[in-house]
Amino acid sequence: MTKLRRSTPEHKVIGEGLTFYGPEELVIAFNEKRVDINAPVKCRIDLLQPDGSYKAEVIETTAGRVIFNQAVPDEAGYINEVLTKKALRDIIGDILKVTDVPRTAALLDEIKDMGYGFAFRGGLSFSLGDIMIPDEKQAMIDAANTKVDAIRGNYGMGLITQNERYNQVIDVWTATNAELTELAMKNIREDNQGFNSVFMMLDSGARGSKEQIRQLTGMRGLMAKLKNLTLVVEKLLRIQFFLTLKKDYRFLNTLSLLTVHVKVLQIRLLKRQMQVT
Repeated sequence: MTKLRRSTPEHKVIGEGLTFYGPEELVIAFNEKRVDINAPVKCRIDLLQPDGSYKAEVIETTAGRVIFNQAVPDEAGYINEVLTKKALRDIIGDILKVTDVPRTAALLDEIKDMGYGFAFRGGLSFSLGDIMIPDEKQAMIDAANTKVDAIRGNYGMGLITQNERYNQVIDVWTATNAELTELAMKNIREDNQGFNSVFMMLDSGARGSKEQIRQLTGMRGLMAKLKNLTLVVEKLLRIQFFLTLKKDYRFLNTLSLLTVHVKVLQIRLLKRQMQVT
């Protein structure tokens, strides 16, 4: 809603570069679909000065930011930035300092309604095409495999111990994993001016993490085997996937087994009771 987007040959941003005399005219233009919500425009805004006075200035902003500021108390000034989860938390804290609890609570209600409304209209989702696998991925994995082969060779010649071999292999794959993660993040951050669906979910703080994106675009990474060892895999076979879930579902499996034992015990007790009677 508050993210700025410029026109590209593939995507034309309606209203980019227009100038408006005030927030009211900009909101009217947005409602008439003459300006996109993310289009960078010039608008005359009354900005809060350090001495508490207001001064009208023409600044670059977006229709989304103007709409958001309609709910912001005048004491907080005009907020002209991208509103991520962290930024919104800091802004709410600042507003609470300059106003009071009832007005801050009213603002939170308006933010909630505004968020649900624009989230519904935006219909954000992602597909397989939004998950961008780095082109350098295979080369990086091949280089890591070469290093691992060298480490295994040193171990075979007795130059390093078993623990040293294990730790060095883990270090190689951990470093490769970190490189792939940063490369994947860079790709989706720059894709479509940051309007990649996966990146927007992460950047806004709504859902997701770097680790999850790394698993989608890079490789699965370090995993626990059944014997409490670790290995690095790029992708899993069906059976491997379910085996790695063993620890997560151990409690549920134990609970189901206990349930079976309880049922068997109940049947035995019932049979014994019938024999006694």
